[in-house]
Amino acid sequence: MNFIQIERCDFVKTTRKLLWILMLIMLLTLTGCNNSANQISEIKIELETLKAVNSQLETELLEKDEKILSLEKTVTVLEADIVALESGPATNLTGPSTSIVSTSSDVLEAMSNQDFATLSTYIHPTQGVRFTPYTYVDTVNDVIFTSAQVANVAVDTSVILWGAYDGTGDPIQMTALDYFDAFVYDEDYMNPQIMGFNTTVHFGNMIDNVEAAYPNGNYIEYYFTGFDPTYEGMDWSGLTLVYEEVGSLWYLVGIINHQWTI
Repeated sequence: MNFIQIERCDFVKTTRKLLWILMLIMLLTLTGCNNSANQISEIKIELETLKAVNSQLETELLEKDEKILSLEKTVTVLEADIVALESGPATNLTGPSTSIVSTSSDVLEAMSNQDFATLSTYIHPTQGVRFTPYTYVDTVNDVIFTSAQVANVAVDTSVILWGAYDGTGDPIQMTALDYFDAFVYDEDYMNPQIMGFNTTVHFGNMIDNVEAAYPNGNYIEYYFTGFDPTYEGMDWSGLTLVYEEVGSLWYLVGIINHQWTI
């Protein structure tokens, strides 16, 4: 083998090495590109997730702000009532007053004592009072009582169709007194955990149309978050009382029961 042949052989070996090095570099480059593409894809997915979480938090914050404003209104109303009560004796010892909170407190007391004669004096004189067994107000089918009918609740043995039970769809058929025990004053609403003025406190899955059903009304909700810890809040309970003004006095026009529904 002469010098030229040796040199050619070295050149071929060197060339092969360079080709292997170039192929390795290309392979590493392609791998790096794939990794970068994967990283970019993962970052984009994480970014979209964070955007969704941020949007949800903003929505929750807005809802909480609305609740705070509503509770502040409740505080303002209660403070005004305190001032009115402290300024002098009540001018109307029985029946509706110019204070919706004071009127509602009297209504709850009459319900608690099953004093239907007193309760009847708070019923709207022309519209009567509508009974809604589950949150959604059915303005066509919900039962309406006059003041005279409310006064006779304790002695009236008539069986009335009040609606249908949630879940089963079975008819709610019972006397007015039994209905009061089951769907009106079924908890100690004179001492609620939360009270809301013109705001919905409960969180059920049924549509709440109180403002649409009573466009001229103001309402107060009395709410319990639950009683037995084993139910994890599913045994919550609420009562909404709706009032409309006649002259300067507030009269009861709606009684809405709230509870967990399927």
